[in-house]
Amino acid sequence: MTHAHEHPEPIGAISRRVREREIDRQLRYNGTRKAAIRGGTAVRNFAARRTPPLAREFLTTLLGAMLGFLLIAELLAHLAGLNQVYTYSVFGLLYSLQATYYRHRLAADPEFKIPSCGCARRHRADGTESVLRSRHSAILGLPNSVFASAFFLAVPVLLATDHARVALPLGVAGVAAGAYLSYVMLARIRNLCATCINIAALTVLILWQLVG
Repeated sequence: MTHAHEHPEPIGAISRRVREREIDRQLRYNGTRKAAIRGGTAVRNFAARRTPPLAREFLTTLLGAMLGFLLIAELLAHLAGLNQVYTYSVFGLLYSLQATYYRHRLAADPEFKIPSCGCARRHRADGTESVLRSRHSAILGLPNSVFASAFFLAVPVLLATDHARVALPLGVAGVAAGAYLSYVMLARIRNLCATCINIAALTVLILWQLVG
């Protein structure tokens, strides 16, 4: 009778090969991890050299605002069942009305100073005043914030009246307008308005919910 395992391999040899494979796998993992860390560092250094400081600050403020509003909306949805779009629209309307009020006061009183807590911008003074004083802050004599107010009023009304198909292209238009005005802040005015960035962040979040 023939036995399939007449010369079984010693247990010690099997254990040694297992340990060698594990060591080899760990070495490959460590090498890949180090390469990824070096690559990530190189990308960050490249971005730091190639991206203007103002653009980096804009992106940081925008992403921070989006994250903050997202957390608040998720909390309200969990605790009160409130639709996130309604939460974003309320915040957007408040910021738009605030920007409209500030622009009116700046136009009426050259000495007016916008109150600032100094927490929205870490590296530079808040440039809201220079942005709202700019000729780019109005279209046909109406402040951009007035159109933003209309946007944040229209979206929840359309959703409440079962016109979501109309709300979606309106959301796309809002994000496109926000992107253009953000470009104007960076490329032409060369200053940042924290309130305007919050409005832009809220339009992106609204579009995200409408698409979802």
